[in-house]
Amino acid sequence: MKYSLWVIGMESLLFALYLLGYDAITDLKSIRDSADALTRRSRVNEFLKRYPESEHRAAVYEAGALACFELSDTATGLYMARQSLEVYPENPLLTSTMAAVLRNRGDEKGAREYASLARRYLNLFRPKHWEALRPSMEATIEKILGPAPPRQTPVAGQYAGTASCRGCHKLEFDAWGQTGMAKMFRPENSAKREYVEIGLRRYPVDARIGSKWQEAYATKAPDGKLHVLPLQFNKLLGKWVNYWRMIDPPHLDRGDPNLFHQFREVTEYQTNCAPCHTSQWGPKESKEPGINCEMCHGPGLEHSRGKPLRKLSAEESVAVCAQCHAQSAIRTIRAEFPPRYERRPYTDFAQNTFHPNGRFKETTFLVEAFERSACYRKGNATCASCHDPHPKNGKVNQKGLKYAIDDDAMCTQCHKQKHDESARCVECHMPKTMNALLFVARTHQIEKRPLK
Repeated sequence: MKYSLWVIGMESLLFALYLLGYDAITDLKSIRDSADALTRRSRVNEFLKRYPESEHRAAVYEAGALACFELSDTATGLYMARQSLEVYPENPLLTSTMAAVLRNRGDEKGAREYASLARRYLNLFRPKHWEALRPSMEATIEKILGPAPPRQTPVAGQYAGTASCRGCHKLEFDAWGQTGMAKMFRPENSAKREYVEIGLRRYPVDARIGSKWQEAYATKAPDGKLHVLPLQFNKLLGKWVNYWRMIDPPHLDRGDPNLFHQFREVTEYQTNCAPCHTSQWGPKESKEPGINCEMCHGPGLEHSRGKPLRKLSAEESVAVCAQCHAQSAIRTIRAEFPPRYERRPYTDFAQNTFHPNGRFKETTFLVEAFERSACYRKGNATCASCHDPHPKNGKVNQKGLKYAIDDDAMCTQCHKQKHDESARCVECHMPKTMNALLFVARTHQIEKRPLK
């Protein structure tokens, strides 16, 4: 076990350094260049004293933890490891190491908890810099948890189309039709077209995208492909905005209206937008506009003939929403349901995606944030615990909240109310810390205790 911990430790240290940016580069380089664990531990302590609020402290704490484990300073190592995982928990190198250390200390419950996390992250992410150590990590996990259980066979089958649902589920069908899900993509079928003018050019509106907060417009290029115009109408502000320019880094020119007429791949609808705005996405086309019933319930042909739908586990249920609400998902054509998209490691994203405490800053990471919550990891809560994709009052309840009138009921359905009734659970446990471009949204990393 000591050997496997050493190998994992050295690779994890390299991974820790991979996470780092360019701040305090001299100090970080000194940690990397330290050949022995005693020096690394000392330099980690110096770094943390000098930069106590550093945005890179997760990686530095990890390096310190591994140095401490190597020196048999287990108590300090466990403290530093927990500090690292508090900021960046999705780290199978560190969680598998933690599992091995805790088992060696006789803490079987803790070992199983961290081994379970390590197994989950190994299945979810597949970055190249983990692959060399994957067999070693899997062996450590298997010693603690036993063989990995077989994954449930994904649902397969033929799609019947949205119209097939209406006969038996009219109330849900009509309610869904009022939601933003149903209006994610609307082709213009009338002979008379509206136009968007950009400079001296006029582009006919061949499709509308979105409806809740903002409406985008797509036009057909000469080759028949749809391209999304950079200018969109924001309903919150009541004015036009350049959406591409708002979300792209400064060095990209996708938001330059003077270049739109080139109809480049970066503005093509099927490539950039279709997976989350149309249903049963394919390489060239999708089967239906908008997010239809079968995007959430799976292929429905056999169900329309009387076969019950299979009940999904909590993980599968969240995976349904992750099709669109997980920014890190690598969206490829998948035949199974729900599609199990692999994820990009969160360290691949720019540092300003996160708050200094490691919490996600952008609302495009809603699923990733929710998956960190104990409500999901330990309580099997899902997105559907609080949201209804076809609420009865969809016109006014744009978020599909099950408890729109009393949002504390989201929490008290599982937890007894333990605080002043005048205080709202969400104000402390789901504060508004996520950026939604033009407004601030609540974090979905539901905290056991409020964090600064």
